[in-house]
Amino acid sequence: AEFRWDSGVYGLVGITHAQSAGKKSTTWHRDADTYTWYFSGAFMSVAWPGTSTFPDGSNPTFTVGDIVGVLLDKDNDKLYFTKNGSYIASMNAATGANGIDISAHSGKTAFITCGNNASTATQLTLNAGQRPFAASSIPAGYKSLCTTNLPNPPIEKSSDHFQSKIW
Repeated sequence: AEFRWDSGVYGLVGITHAQSAGKKSTTWHRDADTYTWYFSGAFMSVAWPGTSTFPDGSNPTFTVGDIVGVLLDKDNDKLYFTKNGSYIASMNAATGANGIDISAHSGKTAFITCGNNASTATQLTLNAGQRPFAASSIPAGYKSLCTTNLPNPPIEKSSDHFQSKIW
């Protein structure tokens, strides 16, 4: 998925796992189940409040007009980010280089998250594959986030299994 930052400041993008999804806390982005890239270049993860850099020690930033990409590899428990179509922090999902290790949450459902950490308004546009991605090449095996790429539901025709009754 990609997020285009349209306006505002204090943006953040990342993933969280089932335990954190839907939290109403103001600090979900610093949760031990969450991996977050901040507009300022800080990266927060399970190590909070330890390191605030990416695994390679860098602090890439993003701002209004930038497109932030999120590539999630649940087979190998790695997370990658792009900025305007190019990998950041020496990452490369095609080769598996420098992906963020998310193995602490292996087998758990992950959710892409975004927002801001201030009271100012932030506007962004999500591209889950409904139009071409900014990245010129998405590595083999990665799919856009759309119903075409989801597994078939176990119940194909709900009316065969659920019925309304009027009392």
